[in-house]
Amino acid sequence: MLRATHDVGLGKLSLGLEKLSASKNLHGKDEFSKLTLSFKEMTSSLVENDEKMRHYNQKLKEETERSEAAAKAKGDFYQL
Repeated sequence: MLRATHDVGLGKLSLGLEKLSASKNLHGKDEFSKLTLSFKEMTSSLVENDEKMRHYNQKLKEETERSEAAAKAKGDFYQL
Protein backbone atom coordinates (compact mmCIF):
# COMPACT_ATOMS: atom_id res chain seq x y z
CA MET A 1 0.00 0.00 0.00
CA LEU A 2 2.88 2.37 0.70
CA ARG A 3 4.13 2.23 -2.90
CA ALA A 4 0.61 2.71 -4.23
CA THR A 5 -0.07 5.77 -2.10
CA HIS A 6 3.35 7.15 -3.04
CA ASP A 7 2.42 6.80 -6.74
CA VAL A 8 -0.89 8.55 -6.13
CA GLY A 9 0.91 11.35 -4.31
CA LEU A 10 3.16 11.80 -7.36
CA GLY A 11 0.11 12.11 -9.62
CA LYS A 12 0.42 8.59 -11.04
CA LEU A 13 -3.21 7.86 -10.24
CA SER A 14 -3.80 4.91 -12.55
CA LEU A 15 -0.62 3.16 -11.44
CA GLY A 16 -1.52 3.67 -7.80
CA LEU A 17 -5.02 2.35 -8.42
CA GLU A 18 -3.61 -0.76 -10.13
CA LYS A 19 -1.38 -1.47 -7.15
CA LEU A 20 -4.19 -0.88 -4.66
CA SER A 21 -6.56 -3.09 -6.66
CA ALA A 22 -3.99 -5.90 -6.67
CA SER A 23 -3.41 -5.64 -2.92
CA LYS A 24 -3.96 -8.76 -0.87
CA ASN A 25 -5.24 -6.54 1.94
CA LEU A 26 -8.55 -5.64 0.29
CA HIS A 27 -10.56 -8.55 1.61
CA GLY A 28 -9.54 -8.68 5.24
CA LYS A 29 -11.53 -7.43 8.17
CA ASP A 30 -8.77 -5.68 10.06
CA GLU A 31 -8.13 -1.94 10.17
CA PHE A 32 -5.31 -2.11 7.60
CA SER A 33 -7.62 -3.85 5.10
CA LYS A 34 -10.29 -1.23 5.62
CA LEU A 35 -7.73 1.53 5.15
CA THR A 36 -6.48 -0.10 1.93
CA LEU A 37 -10.04 -0.34 0.61
CA SER A 38 -10.69 3.31 1.51
CA PHE A 39 -7.54 4.42 -0.34
CA LYS A 40 -8.55 2.31 -3.34
CA GLU A 41 -12.01 3.90 -3.44
CA MET A 42 -10.55 7.39 -3.04
CA THR A 43 -8.00 6.78 -5.80
CA SER A 44 -10.67 5.38 -8.08
CA SER A 45 -12.66 8.58 -7.59
CA LEU A 46 -9.57 10.67 -8.32
CA VAL A 47 -8.92 8.74 -11.55
CA GLU A 48 -12.53 9.23 -12.66
CA ASN A 49 -12.49 12.95 -11.89
CA ASP A 50 -9.12 13.37 -13.61
CA GLU A 51 -10.48 11.73 -16.76
CA LYS A 52 -13.55 13.98 -16.70
CA MET A 53 -11.40 17.07 -16.23
CA ARG A 54 -9.14 16.10 -19.14
CA HIS A 55 -12.19 15.52 -21.34
CA TYR A 56 -13.73 18.88 -20.42
CA ASN A 57 -10.40 20.66 -20.93
CA GLN A 58 -10.12 19.14 -24.40
CA LYS A 59 -13.67 20.26 -25.26
CA LEU A 60 -12.90 23.75 -23.94
CA LYS A 61 -9.75 23.92 -26.04
CA GLU A 62 -11.68 22.87 -29.17
CA GLU A 63 -14.44 25.41 -28.52
CA THR A 64 -11.89 28.15 -27.91
CA GLU A 65 -10.17 27.38 -31.20
CA ARG A 66 -13.51 27.42 -33.04
CA SER A 67 -14.44 30.72 -31.42
CA GLU A 68 -11.10 32.27 -32.32
CA ALA A 69 -11.43 31.06 -35.92
CA ALA A 70 -14.94 32.54 -36.14
CA ALA A 71 -13.74 35.86 -34.72
CA LYS A 72 -10.89 35.95 -37.22
CA ALA A 73 -13.24 35.15 -40.10
CA LYS A 74 -15.57 37.92 -38.95
CA GLY A 75 -12.68 40.38 -38.74
CA ASP A 76 -11.46 39.37 -42.18
CA PHE A 77 -14.96 39.83 -43.57
CA TYR A 78 -15.28 43.37 -42.18
CA GLN A 79 -11.91 44.37 -43.61
CA LEU A 80 -13.19 43.70 -47.13
